[in-house]
Amino acid sequence: MFSQGEIEKEVISVFGDMPIAIIIEHEINYDGVAIKVINRSNCNKLPAVTARIPALEELMCESKDESSKLLRTYVNVMYNIMQANLEEERKLLT
Repeated sequence: MFSQGEIEKEVISVFGDMPIAIIIEHEINYDGVAIKVINRSNCNKLPAVTARIPALEELMCESKDESSKLLRTYVNVMYNIMQANLEEERKLLT
């Protein structure tokens, strides 16, 4: 399973300067990891963005590089959803 350090590093790399909080839960019953990113500057207005990565999906990766690409893909999708939520919030305010 992805380590907390790997996940935090990737999330911080992708989200950049955005003020975020990261919650990482290793789910035994689900056999995977859940990553939740909260935009701290808009936490009352915007929902958290969550991704659940099954351990099996990571195990199917043939190399560490492929595993890193899998994590990056999930985090990039989370970032795109967060950006779309921010854009919708801006539209509602104008």
